[in-house]
Amino acid sequence: MLVMCVELLYVSDVDTHRMQEWVVAVLDSVLENVPMDVRRQASTVRAAKSRTRPLKSERPNSATHYVLAHTRALCALAFVLDRPDCQAAFIRAGGLPLLRAMLKSVESSTSADAAAVTGLQQEWARVVANLLSAPSATVVDELRQPFWSSRLEQLAHSKVTSKVQTHAARALHNLHTALHTSSSLLEDGWTDEEDEVSTHRDDGVVYMEGVHPFTMPQDNAAAATDYDVDIVFV
Repeated sequence: MLVMCVELLYVSDVDTHRMQEWVVAVLDSVLENVPMDVRRQASTVRAAKSRTRPLKSERPNSATHYVLAHTRALCALAFVLDRPDCQAAFIRAGGLPLLRAMLKSVESSTSADAAAVTGLQQEWARVVANLLSAPSATVVDELRQPFWSSRLEQLAHSKVTSKVQTHAARALHNLHTALHTSSSLLEDGWTDEEDEVSTHRDDGVVYMEGVHPFTMPQDNAAAATDYDVDIVFV
């Protein structure tokens, strides 16, 4: 219910400071988890925050002004949302309902510039695609909702720019892959507690299933001398 109320607040007041504060709060929470070396190589937290500030060339408090500012925030988020720590911070800060509300707001807006709306749709689709490149269970559960697939389908087959279509199509592909993987794991009875190294022996050879580090836990694995590694995927 709280999420629905916040979404309604955002959609009904597309050009107010309240939504701007929500966007900045989510962006700040995510960027705090970006390692220092990544910040140096890309952009500083301060520079990323500045992407949500008002543009001097735009009329103050206009819908277009805020759409452009929110597009800058999406640009910053798209760069880091495939990182597990940043994705977790994004979820905790309410980033998923923010994405829903952000797209609904531009769909219902009649005063925002069409080019600005297209730019936001492009970065929105890019964020969803990157979010789904390595999604957590929470992300997969949320994106099962029909809203996401229907909006991505619309953008992928829209008559706007090819970049919007490309990012939306990539997001759809990642969504279908994530949902298929999740369903397969559920059918196999997978749980977090069962996500351990599985071994069995056949003719003196130890076969190990799954992905695990080079240093095996001694209580679950045989001695190092028992292993003859044929193929290692890194």
